[in-house]
Amino acid sequence: MKKDDVSKAKFLQKYRGLEFNDIDHPEVHLRICDQDMKFRRRLKTDLGGWTVVTYNENDETDTWRIEPGCPLHDCLATYYDKHPEKNVKVVLRKEQKDDFDWLIAQQQKKTAEDSSTSASDTVTSCDSAPKTS
Repeated sequence: MKKDDVSKAKFLQKYRGLEFNDIDHPEVHLRICDQDMKFRRRLKTDLGGWTVVTYNENDETDTWRIEPGCPLHDCLATYYDKHPEKNVKVVLRKEQKDDFDWLIAQQQKKTAEDSSTSASDTVTSCDSAPKTS
């Protein structure tokens, strides 16, 4: 067994099957593949490293980098804060707590705005008389 195989197995054990919504596009729901991960080589413009493979609702794939401060961890933390599961425990470092609280507040604010907008967009009419031209 190669060193890469051990690393891949450890990452798969941690991330496999987790779900999240993209923070930039909350309507996009993704799930992490439970069998595959990719390793990207280091390049001049890219640090490389492990990435999880995700699938959207149309089974289209994408990859998300695993690194300190990466958006993947923010997406996972906010999703499981809103959709807790007994087998998933979100652990945050002290330096992540403020960012996490801000993200949750932004999501709640957006949800409240969407609710008020949809309520004001609803038009009801009490006029039952037919309109004539």
